[in-house]
Amino acid sequence: MSFPSSNLSDSSDDDDFIEPNTLEDQDNPFQIAHTASSNNEDSSGSDERDGLLTINPDSYRDDQTARKRLLSVSSSEEEIVAKKPYVYNERINELAAPNNLPVLSDNKGRSLMEKMGYRPGQGLGKHAQGRVDPVEASRQRGRRGLGLTIPELDPADLHWDSSMEVVEVVEPVEWLNCTQQPLELNRVRSWMEEGRKDHNIEKMTDFCDAKLLSNILKGKNVFDHLSAEELFKSRSRSNPFETLKSGIFLNRAALKMANIDAVFDRMFTDPKFEDGSPMVGKDDLLYFADVCAGPGGFSEYVLWRRGWCSKGFGFTLKGDCDFKLHDFFAGSPETFEPYYGVKEDGNVFDPENIRSLTKLVLKGTDGLGVHFMMADGGFSVDGQENIQEILSKQLYLCQFLVALNIVRNEGHFVCKLFDLFSPFSAGLIYLMQRAFKSISIFKPNTSRPANSERYIICKHKRSDSGPIRDYMFEINKRIHELKLEDPDSDVNSIVPMNVLMGDEQFYNYLVRSNNSLGERQVVNLIKISAFCRDHQLREDRQSDMRRLCLKSWDVPDRPRASDRSPPEEVMRRILTHEREVLTLKPNKLVPCDLSKIFKSVYDWQTVTLGSPELNFYLGLGRNKVYRWNSKNCSWTRDSTITAELNPGTLIYGEVVKELKGEGVALTRMNALHIVDGIAIGYENISNLDYSERMKKLQLYCRALERVQGDSQFPVRTKPVTEFLALNDVFKSLTVRCSKQMQPTLVIENEQYSFQPKGIAFINTTKEPWLTYISKSTGHKYFMNTKTGKSEYPNRIPGGTSAGVKECMERFLHWQFEEGIGLQHENPVEGVLHKDALLEFIFKVPATPTPK
Repeated sequence: MSFPSSNLSDSSDDDDFIEPNTLEDQDNPFQIAHTASSNNEDSSGSDERDGLLTINPDSYRDDQTARKRLLSVSSSEEEIVAKKPYVYNERINELAAPNNLPVLSDNKGRSLMEKMGYRPGQGLGKHAQGRVDPVEASRQRGRRGLGLTIPELDPADLHWDSSMEVVEVVEPVEWLNCTQQPLELNRVRSWMEEGRKDHNIEKMTDFCDAKLLSNILKGKNVFDHLSAEELFKSRSRSNPFETLKSGIFLNRAALKMANIDAVFDRMFTDPKFEDGSPMVGKDDLLYFADVCAGPGGFSEYVLWRRGWCSKGFGFTLKGDCDFKLHDFFAGSPETFEPYYGVKEDGNVFDPENIRSLTKLVLKGTDGLGVHFMMADGGFSVDGQENIQEILSKQLYLCQFLVALNIVRNEGHFVCKLFDLFSPFSAGLIYLMQRAFKSISIFKPNTSRPANSERYIICKHKRSDSGPIRDYMFEINKRIHELKLEDPDSDVNSIVPMNVLMGDEQFYNYLVRSNNSLGERQVVNLIKISAFCRDHQLREDRQSDMRRLCLKSWDVPDRPRASDRSPPEEVMRRILTHEREVLTLKPNKLVPCDLSKIFKSVYDWQTVTLGSPELNFYLGLGRNKVYRWNSKNCSWTRDSTITAELNPGTLIYGEVVKELKGEGVALTRMNALHIVDGIAIGYENISNLDYSERMKKLQLYCRALERVQGDSQFPVRTKPVTEFLALNDVFKSLTVRCSKQMQPTLVIENEQYSFQPKGIAFINTTKEPWLTYISKSTGHKYFMNTKTGKSEYPNRIPGGTSAGVKECMERFLHWQFEEGIGLQHENPVEGVLHKDALLEFIFKVPATPTPK
């Protein structure tokens, strides 16, 4: 994301390159790379052979064992860890030692040369005029030119020691749990400290090893003189996980979310309460938010994993960093709603934008908030790469603040971070671990190992986190004020150092995390340096890591492609044996012996129609909606419908002109009203009970609904009324005046009104059953018209619910025309009058007449 005032930009994929370091440094630990181990090892685990520094792999693995042991410290070791929470691998520091010159060892060749007059330090020849130094191999790298040498990348014959690197398909996870009492707002307000801006990141060593921080800051100097092409190729060759790329998604950020979600047991796409019960019920939507998120990779993954059963709210900067919904190939974006704040710019720093985003999300989630929030903010730090963390402080803060505003109690949060060395960053992490029951700082395999990127995972938001939320809001407000009052001043600390270090569990966790991730970064910077030196080096685990990781994350290993299937192909995927349902047409309800049609009023449901015609509509994604043409049995793109339907959605309904207001204030808007449905997003619902189908469709319409209220073509389900309550529909008819002050008969509800054009009668009971109500018990039971036997629903194998095909075969359409009696018209021959229908309803017995 990019902020106009701060030159910030959203970057969900900002680790696509390693920024050059701008700090000057004389002692570069990356001038010497690890080589294959020697047989002549000294007690320290390293030796010098042929002028090359080597590291004993066994010694390195011993250090790794100690590091891993500290990551899962037992209670008996807590006192030791508190004194020294991390043992930094000194083998890496030894890389800074100067390499010795080559020494010619004793051998037969030397003896023969000495017999011919050779003396050490002199050239061959009668007068020792020959060349003393050996002829060097060409050190040209890429297109640099023969004359250009880079000291940091020489000598060229150094080799990478793969034993330095730990590569795992499933990354280890360490949680930090918090059971402390809630913080009070009056107390934390006193914690904020202001002062002159402090950009001396190299001195911020309270939460990491000082040597490690120095090596991280120096590491990128190696790449200052490299071209982007050289660096890109070396990084791509050296990263074991590079060929994962973006998988089936629009960018690598989406695959990162797939990686994180899998490692953390689907805590985001299948959230659970502490007792393990599901957080999202069968008839609920999964609500999520994606903040500072353009172009939207995180959301594409969630929509792919959960489909239409999820409702997302997106917030990001407009412009180049905006959501690219047209590129959501894996997960279709119809149920995703972008929002840009009251300022309409997507600036997450603006307090008014934060307030308006909070209001929108709470309105769209019945005041509860989202089940989880994702944040992936990044920005351009050209020329200031080593102080990226300091420049990111307000971005960290605002993303955390939004999460505490819109995540529901017990909900989760994931946010991208970079370095966490400064007291300000440490304070933010401390506050988050007091606002959630558990947090974890985690670097997924999909995040390139040579950069400083990491993620904070927050699980189960505490109900008493309000004071922390309010405190963060005040911090952001104060930072905003200082930018205007005194640009050289800043909020440098938000939690006192004695509080941070006094919480030993928190302090030790943060130090271990910083050091372990920092060590991994240093090792991989060394690796890239070695791969820059030697263009023959290859990482031979890339194909295996891609295959194993995608399998572990349950992501298909196939090329990314958009689904451009034609309607006929989509239909084949949706329908198997029910295709003839498209050829069925409603029967017209006319004057007749109604008792022969409506054998039991309990079998029928009614829907008020707003147009004279019903159609099948097929969604192919976004506003690509096709209408079934029954005359030539084909699908036609209906360009007049701008409503959005998920690919693979097949519904039966009508386009209705909805009315709002009255008289000169009357407005009209087209809407798609659903009467029945066959499939939603390739999920076939045709065999469900009619009431269950409508519940699914209602949930779907809620996911499609725009909370901002700016949808120009809403999709709604029809209100369903029981046959016996049909008179309530007639009573609800009212008269409104049009703009021409003409009285119009309409049916009203809270959101809209429309002119009724007819009523649909839907038989929802499967033949040969009829539905009745017992006079003695008041319970529903069913009678088989073929056998004459009666049974309760739980005793009938296969149930009594009619599928879509059976409902369509007995579908009745009562069209409103002259003579139906809605406005006291006299009966007209061939037209069923309202009074005749109501008279029949009131006379039909509740139980079958004995034969």
